Amino acid sequence: MPEGSSLLHVMERVADVEYRADEEGLMIVSINGVRNSKTRAYCWVWWHWDDKLLKWVHMPIAPDRYTPPPGDIVCWYYEYVFEYPFEPPATSA
Repeated sequence: MPEGSSLLHVMERVADVEYRADEEGLMIVSINGVRNSKTRAYCWVWWHWDDKLLKWVHMPIAPDRYTPPPGDIVCWYYEYVFEYPFEPPATSA
């Protein structure tokens, strides 16, 4: 990807994504046909791997407003969002 590409642009290169605009930016509503579900309270949430903390960190920023640095690791996770804080993706040792 060209330097300075947003996370949304990266996602558009590797997956079929749909999004909607709101006051916080462009929010993902579907990845590869799996849509957010208001009735079941499941949505796509993205996480960033923090090399210093050695854990996933929830990123509460719209993907069009985040520019991943080279080598950044992110995870899109379809998860239950009725309760906060969200559960991070599982990691294995």
